Amino acid sequence: MQLKLLLFEDDLFVSELIREICRKNEFEITIVHSAVEAVSDFKKEKPDLVLMDIMLQGKNGIQAMKEIKKHMPKAVVIAITAMAMLGDKENLLSEGFDDYIPKPFDLKQFVEKLNLWYLKKQS
Repeated sequence: MQLKLLLFEDDLFVSELIREICRKNEFEITIVHSAVEAVSDFKKEKPDLVLMDIMLQGKNGIQAMKEIKKHMPKAVVIAITAMAMLGDKENLLSEGFDDYIPKPFDLKQFVEKLNLWYLKKQS
């Protein structure tokens, strides 16, 4: 079975980079550039994992993650953000994110983290 991702990312360069990583690793990905309709996008796509940028136009990623988790508490939502200052990871995890990937990210570690979460979800 193929890993299915839903990416909320408004930076076109980052979203295309992640699309290419997914293509090379045979992951299916849907990219949404706004989190305004986060819950309906999640319900429509039914992803295994959600990658959520924090600084999005219209609605920030923390609000969007909380809306998704309110409707689907078992959803795995991973923050992918340039917020990489001391304490940012802990703050985002305490808000309810399942994990945290700082930008810029190491490609190998990025793929390993996605595979790890996919395996956790399957078991």
